[in-house]
Amino acid sequence: MARAVRGAEVNRLQRHGGSALEVQVQRGSGGSVRLKGSHSSPVVGRKYIRLLPPSATEALAPHSQDSRSSNASQIDIRCPDLAHYPAYAQAPYMDCILKSGEMLYIPPRWWHYVQSLDISCSVSFWWG
Repeated sequence: MARAVRGAEVNRLQRHGGSALEVQVQRGSGGSVRLKGSHSSPVVGRKYIRLLPPSATEALAPHSQDSRSSNASQIDIRCPDLAHYPAYAQAPYMDCILKSGEMLYIPPRWWHYVQSLDISCSVSFWWG
C-alpha cells in the first residue's frame, strides 16, 4: 500500500523496493536525470519532461552502483559537457510538456529529467 512521504524517504523506499506517493511543490529548474518508475501528474503548473530509454543508460554516465546516487546521471542535461560525455549527443530521447490535469506514466528503467516551467504542485507515485 502506498503512503505519503517526503523526497528523501522516497529515495530510501526505492532502494528497498517499496512504493510511495509524493506531493511536490516546485518552482524553477529540476535536478539531474533520474531512473525510477512512476506516474506523475501536475495539479497546478506545467513541467518539461525528457524521457530516455534503458538503452541510453551507458550514454547517461550513471553514478557508481556503490553511490547513493546510483539512479542518477552525472550529466547536467541543461548544459551537457559533450567533450567529457560525447555519447550523450547520440542518446535517443523524447520531450514533452505536461500540463495541469495530465498524467505521464514513466516505465520502469526509463530515465527522466523534470523541470518545472511554472510554480507547480504535482502528485507522483513512485515504485522500485
